[in-house]
Amino acid sequence: MTEETTDSTKKFDLGSFSDKELEALVPMIETELAKRRESRKKEALEKMRAIAEDVGMTPEELLGLDRPRRQRQRATKRAPTGGWQHPDDPSKVYHSGRKPAWLKALTKEGREPIKLA
Repeated sequence: MTEETTDSTKKFDLGSFSDKELEALVPMIETELAKRRESRKKEALEKMRAIAEDVGMTPEELLGLDRPRRQRQRATKRAPTGGWQHPDDPSKVYHSGRKPAWLKALTKEGREPIKLA
């Protein structure tokens, strides 16, 4: 492992590492990066709490998280309009999509379904 030190930065000649050595470094690097991210996150939270305390607020108030969220209005479902009904069995209704077997059979017999408004 060749190591050159210039102005407090360390440079490694990664070309001198074997594939196995490089693969072994990956999890260690990912772990170190995760630790650093978590550390920076904690520092930022501490700074934010201090700033909020200085102005007499909680961090939630400062960020506007203390307000209740507005509920999203959901569209009301409408009953389907139009369509066709079986002339002998009013419970059989077709609105859209793939034609049901009863409609195909009715058409094959030469009969027409009742048109719904």
